[in-house]
Amino acid sequence: MNFTEVVDYVVSITGRPDKRAAIQKAVNHRMALLSSVGDFARDLNEVLVDTQGKDYAFSLPLSTFTRFRKFKAIKPANRNLYLAPASPDTIFIKGKEVLDSYYVAGDQVNIRLAAMSPSILAAWFMHPGVLSGTDTNWMLETVPYVIIDGAAASVFKEIGDDQSFRIQEELYRTGAEAAIRDFKHGVHYG
Repeated sequence: MNFTEVVDYVVSITGRPDKRAAIQKAVNHRMALLSSVGDFARDLNEVLVDTQGKDYAFSLPLSTFTRFRKFKAIKPANRNLYLAPASPDTIFIKGKEVLDSYYVAGDQVNIRLAAMSPSILAAWFMHPGVLSGTDTNWMLETVPYVIIDGAAASVFKEIGDDQSFRIQEELYRTGAEAAIRDFKHGVHYG
């Protein structure tokens, strides 16, 4: 299904064509929510970033990584190891800099290497993006009714229909839990 088809389906469930804008927001919100709790392989992206001319310690803007949400892994291309995620307050231990590590600060990722590398392989989870019109996303094609139930629940909550909200929210939660179990590691059809 595409975005408009999903929105139309939610309009038919809620009987509220006057809430179309709220429904559009709810569809995008429920996709973002499911993506953030699921860490789905379908939301994972990888890129090889050229680091020629960079020092052992360097920063990359997060805009390098399309719709960046969080890193899964960062690896120097010429070495068989993954960099350790760190927090900015643990980058120095007893006055020594922790190498082969990375941390996010502001709108950049800071990388500290023990040995220079011509490039790094970065894997990150992406936000699903804000859809409109005939746009689609793997969730709308694979588990559309989970998103439909969640969006309908949001609209029912907004209009004060608590009974319908509880029913739709339970359908969403059940579907979301199944999707998380089924799709987390990307071993699925769809």
